[in-house]
Amino acid sequence: MDKYAIYSYELTEKPRRNEVELPEMPSIEKMSLEGRFKSLFGTERGDELQLQKAGKYGTADKYNGYVLRHLNDIVLLRVENTKDKKIWEKQPSNNPVPPIEMTKRKSTPYCYVIIDNRPGHHLIAIQSNSEAWSNANKVKDLLQESFNWVLDVKNYGLEVDVQTKMMPSQFWEYVDYRRKMEHVYIKSMTFTFTNYKRRSDIDIKKALSKEWRHLESIVNMTDNLGGEKGVIKIEPPKDEALLKRKKEDIKRMVELCMNSNYSLSITFSDNITYKCNQDLRAELPMEDESIRQEFEYGVGDLFGNFRLAGWLDDVIEKTKRYNDIKEIRPKPNSKAKRKVS
Repeated sequence: MDKYAIYSYELTEKPRRNEVELPEMPSIEKMSLEGRFKSLFGTERGDELQLQKAGKYGTADKYNGYVLRHLNDIVLLRVENTKDKKIWEKQPSNNPVPPIEMTKRKSTPYCYVIIDNRPGHHLIAIQSNSEAWSNANKVKDLLQESFNWVLDVKNYGLEVDVQTKMMPSQFWEYVDYRRKMEHVYIKSMTFTFTNYKRRSDIDIKKALSKEWRHLESIVNMTDNLGGEKGVIKIEPPKDEALLKRKKEDIKRMVELCMNSNYSLSITFSDNITYKCNQDLRAELPMEDESIRQEFEYGVGDLFGNFRLAGWLDDVIEKTKRYNDIKEIRPKPNSKAKRKVS
């Protein structure tokens, strides 16, 4: 059963360069934002995508992507990641114990990406495949950078902003569920924080509430010891003191963890650890793989409908309570420092 990380995206109009429209092309200004966006993907199976992201020393790392189906404003993509796979093989030898040597071979693992460009939906589902990508967010970042690069080259007057959908309350709901229904207790709570004094891109000091000023003193001690990161570990925490969702300190911990520089984890008595900044993302299963396959190969019902559209409708419904991460994490200020309000 495949799982898909769920993202939303916004389409924003931006000023275009003054260029003459081609006679056979409709005026870009007369096209809807969805119309401009979907023109990136073509209509033919096998159309290649131009995928790239900024690499080191001003270079661009290129990736292969293909359109598997584009129909009814729904796009199915395959995004590939070429890797060197290590193979350990026995070598021919007259030795009674043949030597084993490591060789590298090119491997091309991939993941599926579903884009729902129907008006009012604007949803991207990225298949979780650790063999291809260690984190679906890497695919998300690659797609956003690539889409905006192509849109700029084609002068479409459009920008795409892809956002992770997250649910802050879900963390504590899961913790409560395990405690009450599975009868496990919390063994430890660990909060890992970054020393903002040694990181110019972090600005947390102004964002701390009065109740959180004690963290500043801990950061000072960490800084005096030369550390770039610190850890607060409580074991075992008391329910009344630490686990009330209304308590400002614990609420602030979860908010801080929306920034990838912070991490909150709960370890239960069965030694299962639940990490806040990993498990808050919306990730939903596609129970039947044939849902995707039918759309890919054009096998719909008598009316031309596909079950994939229904699956996407269900995803929209299930993620209504999820927020875009930007609604939780404010935009950077002019100094490009990340803040937590």
